[in-house]
Amino acid sequence: MFFSERYNIVPSKAILINDLRETCKNKMFNSLNIFFNDDLDDEDAKGFYIYMIDFLGEKLVNQVMSYDPSGRFSLIINDINNHWDDFKWYQCFDFIEILLQFDYMNTDEESLIRLKDNLNGDLENEKMGYRIIDNQIVDITNKEEIDEIEEAVDSNFNIVNNHIQKSLELYSDRKNPDYKNSIKESITAVESMCCIICGEKVELGKALGRLEKNGIYIHGAMKNGFQSLYGYTSDESGIRHGGIENKEVTEEDAKFMLITCSAFVNYLKVKFNKMKENSNG
Repeated sequence: MFFSERYNIVPSKAILINDLRETCKNKMFNSLNIFFNDDLDDEDAKGFYIYMIDFLGEKLVNQVMSYDPSGRFSLIINDINNHWDDFKWYQCFDFIEILLQFDYMNTDEESLIRLKDNLNGDLENEKMGYRIIDNQIVDITNKEEIDEIEEAVDSNFNIVNNHIQKSLELYSDRKNPDYKNSIKESITAVESMCCIICGEKVELGKALGRLEKNGIYIHGAMKNGFQSLYGYTSDESGIRHGGIENKEVTEEDAKFMLITCSAFVNYLKVKFNKMKENSNG
């Protein structure tokens, strides 16, 4: 907190969602332009520009496309900057997502990681209620929560990663979030991790009971807690069996399950890896 906020000369910034502070929009603009000018390859700039214009449903500017590469690059960046100035807050976030998810040919991964770190720094410093996780912008602000999801989506077990990734996508879709199916994917990620440990495909309720036989001890209270969560999703009135309507599942429910299941997946991975190390040793 700076001098002006400490002494109430200007009000301290509260966490903001469903909007984008002008100061944050400007800082993100600066981070984007550092990336454009220092890291973005000419051909990738052209490819992304075509992709962006198509995404926005606009017509390509022939003048931009007909220039030689050096002149074209400058015009493309200027046009992108003009679009940024006109974007509403949610369009800025859409733009960042398509920029991060674009299939680059020459621009290296480290540059994109650096861009993502810089943009997350802008969002954090300006107390915005959003962060970039796995190339998507989601309204999760706690660093520990972010770390759990990022770790869960990046493991040696692709089937587990895919379920967490899908849960995150369904949860963070700003136009049409699907919290019910996000919860399904979260609990299925836990089920998949348990099946990997048990070495067989079995439903989570049974798999939790077999973990100890496969060298993974979990405290009874923790096991019962996840069996209860599984029951919430899986009995005849639960989410997985269609007993709960979409309108009954809230954003808070989906967020809780995404974070909790990510943390439990990470917990099981550590236990599993230690068990394998001990058995090999």
